[in-house]
Amino acid sequence: MVSIDVGGAVIEAISDYNTGEEVSACVRPEDVTLAGSEVPSSARNHFRGEVTRTVSLGPLTRIELDCDFPLVCLVTNRSADEMGLVKGKTVYAAFKATGVHVIKREGG
Repeated sequence: MVSIDVGGAVIEAISDYNTGEEVSACVRPEDVTLAGSEVPSSARNHFRGEVTRTVSLGPLTRIELDCDFPLVCLVTNRSADEMGLVKGKTVYAAFKATGVHVIKREGG
């Protein structure tokens, strides 16, 4: 288990990289769960964020969040409608440490 500092926020992940190495933390948009309030779960990563943009993609909606770092989520249109996911709305995002892909940054 490692902790990755992303602009002051900390993402927990699984990685073999050494402390101090420059890495990127990537999360697949469909692996991010959204809620209207903080919900206890087994996910190691929980962030409060504000919706900055929504994009309709057929039966899905791409939700872009500002969690003090950019985070992109993919939800069904039904979920987006039921949650009222519009620009400016505050939501809580969660994802598992095992869902974070840690990639070494070039030159880091």
